Amino acid sequence: MLIWGTTHLKSIEDEGVFFCPQCQVEMPYVRKKLTEYFTLYFIPLIPMGARGFVVECKECRGTFAEESLSYDPDAERISNQAAVFRILIAFMVQFKKMSVDHVEACQIAYSRLLDQEVPVEIVEKELHMAMQPGSSPATFIQSEGPTFSTEAKLQMLASAKRIVLSESVDEEHVRMIMSQFTEMIGLPPEDFEQIYEVVSELAIN
Repeated sequence: MLIWGTTHLKSIEDEGVFFCPQCQVEMPYVRKKLTEYFTLYFIPLIPMGARGFVVECKECRGTFAEESLSYDPDAERISNQAAVFRILIAFMVQFKKMSVDHVEACQIAYSRLLDQEVPVEIVEKELHMAMQPGSSPATFIQSEGPTFSTEAKLQMLASAKRIVLSESVDEEHVRMIMSQFTEMIGLPPEDFEQIYEVVSELAIN
């Protein structure tokens, strides 16, 4: 009885250094070409053409799509923080926190997130855009907020609390706003007390 089939063999095309998604640091890699072979009695005999490439980390031996070579963790971090910033802008419009002090507090919060100075004009421009007719900050927060990680949500809440506290307000007012915002970004309302405690610690650091 003939036993035939196909298999994929890997051949090294090139190597270098990349940010390994599994190791979460820069590591050496090899890029390998996948070639499909016709097999007879499990022996590869006839090449049937290339079937793409994979990237293998030399440290953890994990294999990843070729696109992993272009992954830039710094660019992703900046993109994520910009997305958090847009949620904060929507928060300011939704809860009517748009005074000069609020804008300055948002500018400071965003500068902390990016770890670099952000001009206050950036905040003013984004606020102006968010206040255009037809915009719905509540809908934006409720649709985009839940997509973030818990860590990012806690960042949002801590920054939002700093913005609220830039004016003279009582604790009850702060808690009411933070409770609503917590629920809007998809965190469980029944966990609010614990969340608020963590956020309060983050907000003073």
